[in-house]
Formats: sequence, structure tokens, C-alpha cells
Amino acid sequence: TDDGGTSSYNGLLLKLEHRFSSHFSFLTNYTWSHCISTVDFGNELANLYYQQPNNRNAEKASCNFDRRYIFNTSLVAETGGFGNGFVKQLTMGWQISPIISIYSGQPINVTDSTDVSLDGESTYTVDRPNVNSAASSYPHTTNQWFNPAGFVGSCAVAAWLNAPGCQTPGTFGNSGHDVIIGPGSINWDMSVSRKFKFTERWKMEFRSEFFNIMNHANWSNPTTAMNSTTLGQVTGFGQPRLIQMGLKLYF
Repeated sequence: TDDGGTSSYNGLLLKLEHRFSSHFSFLTNYTWSHCISTVDFGNELANLYYQQPNNRNAEKASCNFDRRYIFNTSLVAETGGFGNGFVKQLTMGWQISPIISIYSGQPINVTDSTDVSLDGESTYTVDRPNVNSAASSYPHTTNQWFNPAGFVGSCAVAAWLNAPGCQTPGTFGNSGHDVIIGPGSINWDMSVSRKFKFTERWKMEFRSEFFNIMNHANWSNPTTAMNSTTLGQVTGFGQPRLIQMGLKLYF
């Protein structure tokens, strides 16, 4: 979509692993990284996300897919059975496999809805607003993830929002690219399974899977379009807890 973009990535990857022995194994990794680019890729060949095509240095910022901190851990544990006789046969061979993922938020772009720069390229580029001192306030709640009063958009947007002041037509906004960091996410999935062997031919497998088992409400990114009445608000959430179970008979 763009043959003039540049990007860089630096990261530190730490990994701790225990291979399967004593009925369990685990894998834990942590990444601390930073991706920087001069242009963000849209969807397929959709709009590009830069404001000044002829000034790439003004677009240099964190990549829109950058996540500064990523933590993942997974475990596979198998029960050896408890007691004797029937109790041991019933409790042995159960496999428990949790996966926990924690991510920091992604950079997001605050955009104007009009061609306030008057460069005639609003179809291909995205203008950004000006920033004032109030933008340093980050309450981080669903009703106000960032302070909408910290950004000054075009006069048309200011009139729509009944906001004081507006950006001078024919100028580029001084807001940085992807200047806001969105909410992070925490997810815990887990499966519990067991295979029962009756004969050489007849076998049965039970499997249950839990997605977002803690039912943690991961917040979606807040609204960043200056012409929206929900500017700065988180209006959506990620996937709720889902549970599915299955029973298979092999013969």
C-alpha cells in the first residue's frame, strides 16, 4: 500500500520452559518491545493512516500494532490418581491445560473527520487535531479513557460538539501519530480432558473448554473520532466467558 514507509522493532524475549516430566510441563514467556514506523497499514488497500505524505518525520510514532509488554504462560498437568482401586482409576489420567495471556494496550490515533488541512487528500490520509495542555489528563475509565478537552479539532467538529475554539483551516494538527495508548487485556483459557479406554477397540474421550474463564471484561479501544459524541469513551468489551463440553466415543 505504501513503498515509502520505514519501521523498526527492538525487543527482549525471556522464556522459561519445563518439559513434560513428573506429570506436568509449562512454558512461560515475556516480551518487552517497541515497534516504530512512519506509516500504519489499514485494511487491505484501504485508507492510509498518515497526515502529511510529504513529511514522514511528522508521522514517526509507535506502530498501531505495538504492544510494549506481552506475557504468556501455559501449563499441561496430568493427574496420577488418588487412593486405590476404583477411586484411582477414576481420578487418574485427567489433563488440565490453562493458558494465561496479559497484554499492554495498543497505540491508537485521534482523528478529525474533515479535511481541515485543506490538502485535498482526505480520501487517502487522516488529519489529526491540535493538542492542548488538558490532554495530559488520563483518567482511564470507561466514561473517559482520555480527556476529550485535550484535543482541538476543525471548526465544523467544534460546532458539532459545542466545543470552545477550533483548529485553523489550512493547517496540520500538532497531535502525534497514535498518541493514545488503549486498554490492555487479560485472558485465561483452560481445558480439562480425559480419555477412557475400555477395550482395544472401545474408547471414550471427555473434553471441556473454558474461554475467558474469569469472565474478565477486557475493554475495547475508546472512540477516537473527533466528530463522535462518545469521544474518549469505551463503548465495547471483549469476549465474555464461554464454556463448551464434548464427549466422543471411538469404536
